[in-house]
Amino acid sequence: MARLYPFRALRYDPARVNMTDVVTQPYDKITPAMQDAYYAASPYNLIRVILGKHLPNDTEAGPNVYTRAAATLNDWRAEGILKEESEPALYGYSQTYKVPGTEEVRERRGFIALGQLYNYADHVVYRHEQTFPKHKSDRLALFQATRAYCEQIYMLYSDPESTVGWKARWHVSQLAPVMTLTVLSLVNEYALKGAIKDNRPGCDATNTPGPNCETFGSPSTHAFGAFSALGNGAAVWLFDMTKWSDGRFNAGSFIGNVFVPLVLAGVTDVGRGAGNFESGGQIVAGSVAGVGLGFLVGMTYALMARPECGYTGNMICW
Repeated sequence: MARLYPFRALRYDPARVNMTDVVTQPYDKITPAMQDAYYAASPYNLIRVILGKHLPNDTEAGPNVYTRAAATLNDWRAEGILKEESEPALYGYSQTYKVPGTEEVRERRGFIALGQLYNYADHVVYRHEQTFPKHKSDRLALFQATRAYCEQIYMLYSDPESTVGWKARWHVSQLAPVMTLTVLSLVNEYALKGAIKDNRPGCDATNTPGPNCETFGSPSTHAFGAFSALGNGAAVWLFDMTKWSDGRFNAGSFIGNVFVPLVLAGVTDVGRGAGNFESGGQIVAGSVAGVGLGFLVGMTYALMARPECGYTGNMICW
């Protein structure tokens, strides 16, 4: 299995540059005319690093296109044009494109990471084509001068259940809904119950408030909290399956987002009823309200979450 690692990427500061003026096509797709256009677009266009212009006085020892690329990269870092991430991360990556000759729109999804180097004899990483020695020596010289990977290499991996995607989205989609549903549970406990004033079993006007009758019973806050987690998880799972997993059923996502919360919610309701803490109607009211609001909250945050957040380590990423 290939080993991948997070890293601290260099990013353009969007407050200093217009991103459309500084990005380029892959170096081996750039024609001389495109190179001129990129040079004219911005003094900070990446062309100056990945495919700079050769000058008449260039020598193998320097100055040359590689030493200028290294100096340019260092200058941009010193000026704050490029800023290094404070923490290592993996970076989600998504591209939307139209299939040539059709109106069909597709999306290509992946992530950017550091990969461990392997000998082809190890049968871990496989080449997809025979590259020309000239191109390899050119990119190696650029790396040796800049000590930076200025362009990424596309690689494919087998993941039929899209587990990488849903695991990343699970991390970035949980904290905000949990906080929202916690607030709603507190509102139910301290505001809604007082407005409805539905007594718990064995409680009436003569002993409320009193021992075991300190608060009203409907809607059941415990049932609300348990079923709101189920509603939230169901929304996240459905959105993940229909939007990001191309309709494929993902067992891992279903178990974590739906099955486990369903079991816990059922145990909660049975326990509340068996303990005579709330009546059946109060438990049902809390359960229905919880699953409905939980689904709404989960769907809202699932729609807001960006798939390119990836494994950043951040709990909230929009």
